[in-house]
Amino acid sequence: KPGAHKDWQKITAAKRDYFWRNLVGRYPMASIKANPRTRFIRETDKWRAYEVVLDVFPDVFSWGILVLPKGMKPNERRPVVVCQHGLEGTPFDALETKKTTGAWRVYRGFAADLADHGFITFAPHNFYRGGDHFRLLQRKAQAVKKTLFGITTIQHG
Repeated sequence: KPGAHKDWQKITAAKRDYFWRNLVGRYPMASIKANPRTRFIRETDKWRAYEVVLDVFPDVFSWGILVLPKGMKPNERRPVVVCQHGLEGTPFDALETKKTTGAWRVYRGFAADLADHGFITFAPHNFYRGGDHFRLLQRKAQAVKKTLFGITTIQHG
């Protein structure tokens, strides 16, 4: 079981470092305060959804859809499920419940369904939009031993 060994962190440190340095590409941690901004977007009888924007670096931000089940008590902690969209998608796709839409046919409103069952969900936006335009950013990142996943990891952090 990962983490069960008392020296787990020390034993795996070199492998984690190799993974970040050579496979994903380590970026510095966020350099500015998150400055959270939210906007209410939708409500059902079981949850409320908010668009959330967080600053990461100057001119770099993270955004997505946060869904909070109703009836949570102050300071209550619950599991959070990160609900990824795919190529050409948006965070709204994971929340879509209209069965006539293409997003529902693909995602089946899984972020909404999980929230219906009491989970907090967060559907972050990813770079996979605009045809092949995001691939140019990927190629530039690879030239300096980085990846889009590394950028995404910093945004999610």
